Amino acid sequence: MVLIFSNNNEYTTDEAINWLFYGTISFVRMNENDFIQHVSMELATNKCNIVLKKQKQDNLRLVNLEDIQTYWYRRGGYNLVSYTSNVNETGVGIDNYLKKETSSMLKTIHFVLSKTKQGIGNIIHNEINKVNTLFWAKFFNLNVPTTLLTNNPEDANLFLKQQTAVITKAITDASVPINVVMAIGGKTTVFSENVTVLNPALFQEKLDKAYELRIFYLNGQFYASAIFSQLDEQTTTDFRNYNRIRSNRTPPYKLPAVVKEKLHQLMQKLDMNSGSIDMVVTKDKRYVFLEVNPIGQFKQVSYPCNYYLEKEVAKYLSNA
Repeated sequence: MVLIFSNNNEYTTDEAINWLFYGTISFVRMNENDFIQHVSMELATNKCNIVLKKQKQDNLRLVNLEDIQTYWYRRGGYNLVSYTSNVNETGVGIDNYLKKETSSMLKTIHFVLSKTKQGIGNIIHNEINKVNTLFWAKFFNLNVPTTLLTNNPEDANLFLKQQTAVITKAITDASVPINVVMAIGGKTTVFSENVTVLNPALFQEKLDKAYELRIFYLNGQFYASAIFSQLDEQTTTDFRNYNRIRSNRTPPYKLPAVVKEKLHQLMQKLDMNSGSIDMVVTKDKRYVFLEVNPIGQFKQVSYPCNYYLEKEVAKYLSNA
């Protein structure tokens, strides 16, 4: 049996499950809005029983680790039924403590899965540090952008003077909602202002791009697509500023063997057997590593390039 962690209406999960249906492979899907009624784990025998209570349903579904051959952490966090959700202000500290205990327990479940079962992804990788990843990429002799992480305005202004052009982006991959229509974080922005006060921020040289690469990595295999984002002013800084009328061309791309070897070493160091890697090929033909997203979307690589990545995921999960 395959155990899948995902979100409701997550397209790539749905497509991979269609291939599991085609191969008559049994699976259990746990969505983020499912409530985990009980969790029981006995480390001496590596048993992990999870009882699910689906929202708006009365049925319980028992998932026993002994019945699981493979798993896929696609996306999502999980709700362990809380008995402290209605605390008053005096109980906020206790409630926060219990939430941390719950989070730690769920991460332990994923840790045990990763060490005892064949699988793809892990909830623990959601906390991957972008700057740490750049450090390890440089360790394996991958080119990385000149980068400054600082909360010192003087250092930031000096960096602005030293570089031809500078971009800034979130240190984490999180996008934090402010209200129903606004959020902080996410996309890359060109930065040229004089800094007087500064919260911790990440600055990088603005690369002279020829084109960008989005690479899906799965268990040592690379599926790459070029993104000709520089042919459209709207997408030149960040291709995620999608032009819905005239999309960027995204053909298949063959990575040089030396780049693949370095990326493979990096992914092994990060203990990740799956992820979406972003790179830039500069006009002077340098391959520059930007980041890896452990749960990044890969539909934009799968469909334009005819890689059928959802099928590849299903095959990996089926061949335990």
